[in-house]
Amino acid sequence: MAQELSIVNDFQAKLKEKIKKDFAGMIPEEAWDKLVHDQVTEFIQKDLGGLVKEELGKEVRKQLQIYFDSAEWKGEWAGDAVGIYHERASVKAKELIRENIPFIVEAMMGQSVQMAIQAMRNALGSRGW
Repeated sequence: MAQELSIVNDFQAKLKEKIKKDFAGMIPEEAWDKLVHDQVTEFIQKDLGGLVKEELGKEVRKQLQIYFDSAEWKGEWAGDAVGIYHERASVKAKELIRENIPFIVEAMMGQSVQMAIQAMRNALGSRGW
């Protein structure tokens, strides 16, 4: 934190001197200090977070692309009896499916099964059983 504060303070001092050279003598020292401080503070509070988030997002997408382009995630191609080639799931995708099949089935079929059960209950109820 101290190093970051030092970097900000150094930046403010350099910015102050640059602006001061361009407008020397027109604005009092205290006003320059406040102006520079306010601008740097506004940048840190409003813009810096967005810039950092954007750059981190780019890096995360790049790393994910590298990861999913790796051999363990690549599909395999296999031919059938008539010579038509189909992509099959990669070893890693198969592992993922095997480990999570109960959750996958529940997510895909849970609502449909519940609706079928409710329909059966309604049908039985309407027949007086």
